[in-house]
Amino acid sequence: MGSAVLFIGVFAPILSVPVVGAINYFNTGTGDGVIVMLFALLSFVLVVCGKYPWLWLTGCATAGTLVASFINFQSHLSDAQSKVESDLAGNMFKGVAEFAVQSVQIQWGWPLLMIGSVMLIASAALKEAAAGPSNGEGTITSPAPHRLLVLVSVVLGLLIASASTIRPPLQLFLQWVAPGRAATTRDAATPSPAPKAEEEKVPLYEITKDDITSHPGWTTRNITVLGVKLGDRTRDVEKNLGAVENTRSLPEDYLTLYQGNGIFVYTFKLTGKARKIEVNQAFAKKLADANLRRLLRMGDVNTMREVLGMEEGGAIQNFEDSSIEYPYDSRGFRFVRFLVGGRTLNAIRFVELRRAQ
Repeated sequence: MGSAVLFIGVFAPILSVPVVGAINYFNTGTGDGVIVMLFALLSFVLVVCGKYPWLWLTGCATAGTLVASFINFQSHLSDAQSKVESDLAGNMFKGVAEFAVQSVQIQWGWPLLMIGSVMLIASAALKEAAAGPSNGEGTITSPAPHRLLVLVSVVLGLLIASASTIRPPLQLFLQWVAPGRAATTRDAATPSPAPKAEEEKVPLYEITKDDITSHPGWTTRNITVLGVKLGDRTRDVEKNLGAVENTRSLPEDYLTLYQGNGIFVYTFKLTGKARKIEVNQAFAKKLADANLRRLLRMGDVNTMREVLGMEEGGAIQNFEDSSIEYPYDSRGFRFVRFLVGGRTLNAIRFVELRRAQ
């Protein structure tokens, strides 16, 4: 019976983690669930063959694995909480991250696994008590080999769980709540990845100071908006753009508005990095480039082509936000005309430029 409970428990949810979802012991990514499942099958075979003393080994090894895994889980959860406090201090999304960490829940799979391991140990103990040898005076003795089995099995369980059962799912979760710091939860023995090739350095042009269109072949990689460039983290965006005037949550991004609703920043939820920046005509007066100021204020196709060149493909109708987009995707931006309250709002949308493979 204990082996059956243990086998079922391997596939039962042990945790629910935001972003990742429900996690069972089998899909934790370290193989511990497979080992516990094999212990369950081995225990069933031992019971069928009447080898009850060996249940000390499978039962205690399983219990040791589960206890160590639970301790590791508590350690990583505490680590996640401390990273939220340190990495997102002063961040407007800190409350969201704290709520996410607090939403991690222990599920019914944990007690089911523990009950299964305890049942195996209890079966071994009961059979030993019932069939133990007598010392001639009517006193039942406990064979020393069984005690050795208990010691060996507990050590074995602790060694199995030393790799931290739930590390891979929590690694993904930490990347979401505190990007850039989750890598510290990896095992110290894990080799460091090869260093990335140094990124190509490109000149940066600030739209409030530089005459952007005077630089031939400029792309979105050259652009900064009040010192903010694509790929910057939330804290850098807020430091440079000033107070947030409005915010909303989209399916994949947080949208924040700055500078009299003249700058829209789309921050990817999973990385905390800006991946789209829109500059519209409400910010036009602060642009240093007279051509871009004229384009945002007038917004007609002829002016667009005169300032930016011919668009790359036909106009794209977007019914979700009532807009028409003119693509310049090889350079990483689009000219967008929104229909807002019966009037047109013109904007330039900068997106991350994909490098050619």
